[in-house]
Order: sequence, then C-alpha cells, then structure tokens
Amino acid sequence: MGLIDEAIAEFQLAAKDEGRLLECASMLGICFLEKGMPKLAMKWFEKGLKAPGRTEEEYAALRYDLATAHEAAGDVDRALALFSDLYGQDANFRDVATKVRDLRAMVQG
Repeated sequence: MGLIDEAIAEFQLAAKDEGRLLECASMLGICFLEKGMPKLAMKWFEKGLKAPGRTEEEYAALRYDLATAHEAAGDVDRALALFSDLYGQDANFRDVATKVRDLRAMVQG
C-alpha cells in the first residue's frame, strides 16, 4: 500500500469525528485528486462543505478545491461556475482570477 493509500485510510477513520470532518474531508479530496480520482475528491469536498460551524475562509478553500476537482474531471462549466462564485466573493483568493479567465477562454473557444 502506498503512502497516499495509507493517508486515505487514516483520514477516513479520523473523519468520523465531527470536529475533524472538514479538515479530513479536505485532505481526502486532495488525496483522491492526487490518485487521479476527481469524482471521489468531489464527494469528500462536498461532504466537508456540510460540516457546520466553520469559517467562511475554510468553506472558500473547499469550494476552490471542489472547483479544481470538477476541472480535473473535465466539467469545465461547473468548475467555471464555482470559481466565478469565489471570484465574486473575493477576487484575491488564491489564483481564482486566473482560473476564471483561463476557463472562460476555454468555454468561449
């Protein structure tokens, strides 16, 4: 078993603790993206977004990662919608402005 697989098993176990759900869901999503499994990554990012009582910054990071997973899965329209929403909230968040520009160019051909 590789290190990513071991990490996945540990994060899945830790995610059962509601207080750790958001962080574990984020890490699980990242692990699944690394393994080339964007649909599983999306599942975990969406699960993390349902964790109550977290900061807007934490939710924004998960939405960014969810958009990245959609982009990796080839769902450019959904990725663009998510990145655009983030851009509308905070144009300086990570590289969201660049993501919106690049994906819009792809969609418009």
